Amino acid sequence: LQKKLKGNRYYSKGAFDEAIQTYMECLMGRTSNAMKQYTPDFRILQPIVQKRIINEIQIPCLTNLAMCMKEKKQYAKAVTLCNQAINLNKNSYKPYQKRAAIYQTMRDFDKAM
Repeated sequence: LQKKLKGNRYYSKGAFDEAIQTYMECLMGRTSNAMKQYTPDFRILQPIVQKRIINEIQIPCLTNLAMCMKEKKQYAKAVTLCNQAINLNKNSYKPYQKRAAIYQTMRDFDKAM
């Protein structure tokens, strides 16, 4: 969670490369740090804990990474990151919202809807 907040600070300062690095560290470190406090194997976590990790860490980091890629004009990567977040939880609205913003920037208004 601290890494995600650190990435948010970088993003708000316009330091997108640093934000990208920090969000990636947050995503890559999720099994070695955040999840180890529960169990060494993410697949056997209680469903409620899995859901919290997905919704509070993975989806925000993926969508924040997508916004960094949007700022760097790497639109295809940004859309892919949003799609990954959507695949984690199809009921989460933020990945759809962020993906629509990316498509709007790309002027692909049909996909933005």
